[in-house]
Amino acid sequence: RLPFHTVAGNHDLDTSLGMYFFNALGIPRYYSKAFDFVEFFFYNGGWTTANVAVNSSGITAGSTSEPMGNDVDSLQAQWLRNALAASTKPFKIIVVHEPPWTTSNYYSPGYAALRFLETLGASAIISGHGHVMERFVTADFPSFVCGTGGKSLSTFRAGTPDIAAFRDNSHFGYLFIKSDPLTCEVQFRSTDNTVLDAFSLYVR
Repeated sequence: RLPFHTVAGNHDLDTSLGMYFFNALGIPRYYSKAFDFVEFFFYNGGWTTANVAVNSSGITAGSTSEPMGNDVDSLQAQWLRNALAASTKPFKIIVVHEPPWTTSNYYSPGYAALRFLETLGASAIISGHGHVMERFVTADFPSFVCGTGGKSLSTFRAGTPDIAAFRDNSHFGYLFIKSDPLTCEVQFRSTDNTVLDAFSLYVR
């Protein structure tokens, strides 16, 4: 009975481009949801690990499950640019399944093809996919990875430099976000509500 808003992940999209997932939940493939001080933009990244090209800079290409596309020149990206520009909320957070940055074992160093999302005027990016908690600040832009909601936790890739400002792979947990007109605090919390990390966003 709680309000529920979500973005599709690679497992959701593996069959019929996610048709069953979107129809069952009655949601668009991408959309926004506004609250008092924060607007969330749910972006369909939609690359699966079976169909991507990986190099030292990250996952840069692959087949997409999104008919409107999801790279920098796609129709979906243009929708996002327009939606961000039209938003009147002080904080704008993009939610996408695949992380632009991660040091998790299978996906490090992240989905480079999605890093353009950092340049569109949002306040932050939230993603999952890697079964770890991570916080990055790249070029003064924060992004959060929280894939610790239930499945087994992942290791960090051996030999990967610790470029994350915070990372944890020993707790199941979630992100807790609270905001007022001037500040939006993003907390990593374990399932017993212990705050493992906290980071504040400010109005730019």
